Amino acid sequence: MGRLKASHAAAVEKYGEEDVKSRVFAEGAPYQELEKERPWVSARVMGADSPVLEALQVLAEEEFFKTYGRDPKQIREKVRAELLPEVKKELLAELKNKPGQPVQGLGDVRTGGEGKPAEKPADVDFSKIFPNLTRAL
Repeated sequence: MGRLKASHAAAVEKYGEEDVKSRVFAEGAPYQELEKERPWVSARVMGADSPVLEALQVLAEEEFFKTYGRDPKQIREKVRAELLPEVKKELLAELKNKPGQPVQGLGDVRTGGEGKPAEKPADVDFSKIFPNLTRAL
């Protein structure tokens, strides 16, 4: 019983007394209804270290599954459809606020070595590399 009391205290601290009571303990509370529909949920909740917090977690999962479904592919599609417009809007806003000029062509492109002195190529003695080379360069 100590575990249940401690879990209840933690849940009340996190969510508030009214929320915990209305969602888990009250007559007709969502958790009570879920436990009637699926009795095996009780085993999961009572087997947890914090039963009341676990009951609230089960309710959160059920709400998620009602919204997005249980199939991972379906979940990805629904989340993507939900977030894509928001991400596009943010990305476009960020791109509009970014300073810079559009590149008109390759004529405006500069090399990466600006400000550095040009390096002189090393002198190579080809006769050492190709001793049989007889033709003069």
